[in-house]
Amino acid sequence: YEKLLAKDPEYAASKDALHRAAIFRERLGDWEQAIANNNLYMSTYPEDERTIGKRIDNAKIYQKFNQDADARKAYSTFHTKPPEGATLEMVFFARMQEGEIIRKTENKYKLDKHWTTTLNQFKKLKPEQMTPLIETFKAQILFEKAQQEAQKYLDVQISGPKGGSTSQRAIDKALKSQLKAKQDGLKTTVEKYTEVVNMNGGEWKLAAVVEIGK
Repeated sequence: YEKLLAKDPEYAASKDALHRAAIFRERLGDWEQAIANNNLYMSTYPEDERTIGKRIDNAKIYQKFNQDADARKAYSTFHTKPPEGATLEMVFFARMQEGEIIRKTENKYKLDKHWTTTLNQFKKLKPEQMTPLIETFKAQILFEKAQQEAQKYLDVQISGPKGGSTSQRAIDKALKSQLKAKQDGLKTTVEKYTEVVNMNGGEWKLAAVVEIGK
């Protein structure tokens, strides 16, 4: 396949041959050559409809073969400076995949920051731009944030006054306050899960229903 392109890039079958060569190289584990083939495809056929997707393909290959820094850079570049013709689904897919790499390589605070930025991008979309796939992406983030909120309140200790007071009145007051804070927090969490339930969020809709039922 690669020799065919080198011999005659204008030959009608050369384009498909190079595309297939990249796929086969990836399947063989030769990820560097797979990416080289994709890059050659993009430079040789810049106007071809596959060229936009090749950028995502490269990011996926990096990710598959644990080249996390390169994968994150490729996804970030795609969603911050989308190539002409890129769909919103492709842009948000890149954002979500960058989030998965952050989850793997960074701490939860950086992931939360990335998800918050992504949610702000969702807010900029018009209703007609919110495709089922994009809504699923949004549902995933909202579900994860609801989980974090739930865990925070589940971890609240009902332990009484912290000042060491032993009067029954002080103990009762502290316990009542702590219990109310926990109940109010869990109520807010249920509302967050309910927001996911009310979306067309695919598996995240079902997961939210399960969490409410616990």
